[in-house]
Amino acid sequence: MNKMEEMGLRPNEVTYGTVLNGLCKHGKFDSAEKLFAKIKVDGVSVDSTMYYYTMLMDGVCKSGTLAKTVRFLDKMLEDKINPDIVTYSVLVNGFSRVGKMNSAREIICKMFRSGLKPNNIVYSTLIYNLCRMGDVNEAIKIYSVMLLSGHRANLFVCNVLVSTLCRNGDVAVAEVFMDHVRGLGLKPNSVTFDSMINGYANVGNGMKGIRLLDEMVKFGYDPTLYTYGSLLKGLCRGGNFEEAVNFFGKLRNVPCGADIVSYNTMLSEICKRGNFKVAMVFLDEMVRRSVFPDSYTYGCLVAGLCRAGRVVTALLLLERGNVCPNEFMYSSIINGLVKIGQSQAGVYFFHDMVKRGRNADTVTLNTVLGAYSRSGQVDNLKNILLMMENMSLSPNLVTYNILLRGLSAKNDLSGCLWLYKTILKKGFIPDKFTCHSLIIGLCNSGMVDIGAKFLKMMIMERAPLDKLTFDLLINTYCERGDISKAFDLFDIMISIGIQPSLETLASIFNGLKRTSRFQESHALLHEMAKDGFAPTERQYSSLITSMCKIGDIKGALKVKDSMAALSGVGSRQVAESALARGLVQQGKTEEGVLVINRMLRGGIVPTVPTFTTVIHVLCKESKFSEALDCKKLMENHGCKPDVVTYNVLLTGLCRSGDIGRAFALYEEMKLRSVCPNITTFYVLVSAVLSENDCVNGEGILKDLEERGLVSGDSVSRDWNIRLAEAVVNIDHLRHKSKSGGKRK
Repeated sequence: MNKMEEMGLRPNEVTYGTVLNGLCKHGKFDSAEKLFAKIKVDGVSVDSTMYYYTMLMDGVCKSGTLAKTVRFLDKMLEDKINPDIVTYSVLVNGFSRVGKMNSAREIICKMFRSGLKPNNIVYSTLIYNLCRMGDVNEAIKIYSVMLLSGHRANLFVCNVLVSTLCRNGDVAVAEVFMDHVRGLGLKPNSVTFDSMINGYANVGNGMKGIRLLDEMVKFGYDPTLYTYGSLLKGLCRGGNFEEAVNFFGKLRNVPCGADIVSYNTMLSEICKRGNFKVAMVFLDEMVRRSVFPDSYTYGCLVAGLCRAGRVVTALLLLERGNVCPNEFMYSSIINGLVKIGQSQAGVYFFHDMVKRGRNADTVTLNTVLGAYSRSGQVDNLKNILLMMENMSLSPNLVTYNILLRGLSAKNDLSGCLWLYKTILKKGFIPDKFTCHSLIIGLCNSGMVDIGAKFLKMMIMERAPLDKLTFDLLINTYCERGDISKAFDLFDIMISIGIQPSLETLASIFNGLKRTSRFQESHALLHEMAKDGFAPTERQYSSLITSMCKIGDIKGALKVKDSMAALSGVGSRQVAESALARGLVQQGKTEEGVLVINRMLRGGIVPTVPTFTTVIHVLCKESKFSEALDCKKLMENHGCKPDVVTYNVLLTGLCRSGDIGRAFALYEEMKLRSVCPNITTFYVLVSAVLSENDCVNGEGILKDLEERGLVSGDSVSRDWNIRLAEAVVNIDHLRHKSKSGGKRK
């Protein structure tokens, strides 16, 4: 342009416009402003000046520097040049594009004040940007104003509204709007149909999407890969898996119809259903069709396998595909390992994840925290918290609950209280897991009363509570024999609408029984049955036995009668047997035997433990003949002695020195396939060594060798030395069994 002036050629308005437009397009607004100032000095028409102003404002709006736009508008008005509809359109578009809708509305108000009315472009700009921001309700209002103003909507605006409604899940409204579009004489195009199909897919109505596909084809539009992918997604989400399989089968016959998105959609649903054999077939098919699996493909497979507990298979799959796990895959593997109890392996993969530079999210870190918490590694819990801070991840309430649970398990009460204060300080509202974990810590530290006070405080603050927390405190009070406080919590529990569970009532029953409040225990069992909780045979039996022990035979008889009368609670056999055992254990053997005889006359066979109890008492009284007769009696009535019954008889006979009858019973045991246990061998071996019985000693050695309780070296050592070795081994096993809480 300078050369033009040197040659004596004066630039005209077209020249100025071209240069100004170029400068604005390239963002050189300072140069554009200088040129515009020069243009104004040279003197141009008002229309051209307005055109230049509009050009400058359009360029500035596109660059996002809206402050300059306002300055240009003010200058324009100072120059007494009224903006036209194009200028206002540029301004509305500029402010709308950056989300400043209030400023855009102010521009429109200025339009009206200047005597101009918005045209289709202004309305379309507002509708488009409102939809882009997700404010579809406001967009529909603008659309209504547009129609009332006499402007006709075009298909672009209608498609924008349909797409946004579908994206927001308002598919029914979008369907009504489609009818309105047809009423305007507009013909829906492929974009309209794709939006509607995807909308129905998102809400899981794939069958409606299929009908829209048929309509789309009738209108002469070819479905795209996006259309097919949306339909598959809708069918899978809506549970129409068979239809999805059939539809995918048809896509195989469409050239390039099944792409990576379609395969991934099917694989994801197949993995959710746990059909991994079919998933592997799909994976192989993908490779054969040159549709190469991506990270999402492997992510679906790994997540599905890990959810099903098949973490090793997931790892082998990644190895086969030479795939380095991403964050999602690592999270699935870690969660899967922790879920199947392999916490240490989960922690190993977490460290591998960090080492490879993969960023763990809060959920993954919470999983690792849970693994450390269950294994009691409290120090590592704090390290994970520091790691979260370094990664700019904010711990959530789940994080703090896991930490609280770990500290409670370690009986670290001071740590629990500090963490609870931290939870409150961070602005979290404690949930039922928070309360439960803190109360566990208080109970483990012997501060049950403080735990109960804390629970009541939580109730006053309307914090969410569950049965488990009440059960924990009630059970602790019952174990301590403090029934009144247990009942206090029980009443509070009911008053706030939490119905007691079977575990709650069982704790109170045990507490009442432990404190010898048998009448109340009996009444509670009756109430349990009325409320639909079936008391167990063990509860009735233990109550009968306890009442017999204190001599309350009448009370025991009442419990027995109520037990036999209640449907679904054991049977008369169990009730009568419990009474017989209680009498015998109280030393009233004759009365117990009378109950047994009455049962037999009535066609009721006592339980094996009942007969065993009678035999045990007879053996203690050295009435071995009567004990053996009792054994025959039980056998005659189809009641087979178990290993405990035989052990009782063997112990009594061996103590009396009758080893011959004891070993005869031992042989009978083996013939009847009643497997001897450690107690059996201990009694017999001790008796053989005590009596120096070589014959029976050699015989039992063979059985001990078969069990691996003594070495097979029979040449270098005598039988009695080897039996002494067996006694040591058996005794070790007996003590080990007792320490493990198991009865052999």
